[in-house]
Amino acid sequence: MKKKRSIINSLLLFIVALSVLSSCIPIKKQKYMVELGTDTTVMQKYTFKGTTNLVKAGDYLYIQILTLEPKSTSLFSSSNPTSIYQTTTDQSVYLNSYEVESDGMIEFPFLGRVEVAGLTIEQVRNKLQKNAGEYYHNATVSIKQVNFNITLLGELTHPGQYKIYQKRVSVFDAIGMAGDLTAFGNRKNIILVRQTETGAQSHRLDLSSKKIIESEFYFLRPNDMLYVEPLKEKKFAFEAFPYALILSTISTTILILSYIKK
Repeated sequence: MKKKRSIINSLLLFIVALSVLSSCIPIKKQKYMVELGTDTTVMQKYTFKGTTNLVKAGDYLYIQILTLEPKSTSLFSSSNPTSIYQTTTDQSVYLNSYEVESDGMIEFPFLGRVEVAGLTIEQVRNKLQKNAGEYYHNATVSIKQVNFNITLLGELTHPGQYKIYQKRVSVFDAIGMAGDLTAFGNRKNIILVRQTETGAQSHRLDLSSKKIIESEFYFLRPNDMLYVEPLKEKKFAFEAFPYALILSTISTTILILSYIKK
């Protein structure tokens, strides 16, 4: 009889231990900007910082100057486009882009060497528009930074490298592109690695705080890398409570107890 009770106690202890170990990640740890609260009637204003990306050495710029005459357009193009409706791909855009040299200059057809480092994309466009306007009053400048890539790693639904086509992208935009963090993603400890002229710098971001919106790292820059660390609970927790496993264990235990009593 004592042996049977010992077996029963062991089985019950196993069920309790399994229930504890199969605990889920708390909802609080899966929330963003917790400090905002639930009052939707309060309007809060934030000031964005670090929203301007400046052109620097090593950047690649896709530049196209169009005129009403195809022959005139070809003077300003390395790919000799013959139509403003010409189909382009990411690869062709990259191959026909202009690299910003170490001295901050680009070598542009017909216009010669143009200094662009330290300027925004809009400022570069205006500068080229002015230079091209000296030859053709109806010239239109189109410019795009083609090396705006970000890398997202760690506890994300779809980690990988992403190409950015809009002018700016926030941390939350990037996370949304990757399908959000998994339940095990540590929202309080996300590492941002940023390339600078003096080398790579790392910064830690807390997405559970509303202060992230006013952080100078809220908007990402070309070649930024985000790494989402896993929560410590990942070692023993389930992303979703395993009801099927618990019910199966209980059923098995009941069958074993019934067999022992016989």
